[in-house]
Amino acid sequence: MNIGLRGSYRYFYYKWKKTELYLNLLKPIGRNEEKPEELEYQFKFRENEASNDPVNELWYKVGRILDHLDSEDAIDVIENKISNFDEEKQKNARRLVRQLHARIHTYKLVNYYEEKSQEYDKVVEVFIRANTGGKTLEYSDILLSTATAKWKKLNAREEIFNFTDDINKIGVGYNFGKDFILKGSLYLTDDLPIQYKVGTFTKSNLEKIEDNWLIIKQGIENTIRLISKLGFNDKNITAAMALLPIAYYLIKLNKNNYINSTDKDEVNNQTMIQKWLILVLLKNS
Repeated sequence: MNIGLRGSYRYFYYKWKKTELYLNLLKPIGRNEEKPEELEYQFKFRENEASNDPVNELWYKVGRILDHLDSEDAIDVIENKISNFDEEKQKNARRLVRQLHARIHTYKLVNYYEEKSQEYDKVVEVFIRANTGGKTLEYSDILLSTATAKWKKLNAREEIFNFTDDINKIGVGYNFGKDFILKGSLYLTDDLPIQYKVGTFTKSNLEKIEDNWLIIKQGIENTIRLISKLGFNDKNITAAMALLPIAYYLIKLNKNNYINSTDKDEVNNQTMIQKWLILVLLKNS
């Protein structure tokens, strides 16, 4: 509701598009066949008010209703736009503006609690708690939304979802989540704090992660392939974060075909990695 009134919805489809919530003032108020007690209105997120069907559509930006304390003032603003329509459509447009104004300015329909703290992590926690009645959101979902909005070249959501699916198909299969990839992105990008909280995912930090994304993917994927070769599976990886130092090491090692190498020194090196990981997992268990 707050986005519809005061904000915008931005998404990527060939290019970034910024949309805002509009109401079609010419759409007659209908009733929901499944829930007859509910009325139906035509709301839509759009880039602007322009329409390909000007006979049946007159889009009103919902946020403009906040500019008017009196509903008649809001109606005065649309009078020129509705003057060319027949009387029935003009009546419908005025009625919708009056109803929208009443719902926003008059009726106390929404209970809310104002969180005065400006700490992002606290705000996110409140949102997740308040959203328990809707679609379940994890901490990583909020961070992904932040990354998606601030990555310039890549779609963060698609990249991270697809990469998570890919590494989970390696060997006998794993169950790594988006949190693991996001934490890994911080850990494997030089000069970034590794605290896993919203405040860490600033615009500049996210840009560094995007620039480093191919290296991050290569480091994590090589690590999963290596531990799969060494006999580790989804059941005995009790602390996924223990894999990140290995990924960092492989990135700095920067050797081609290291995982499948038969070189004596590199095989011995892999054995040392195996022993180190076993010890770390045992101590954390």
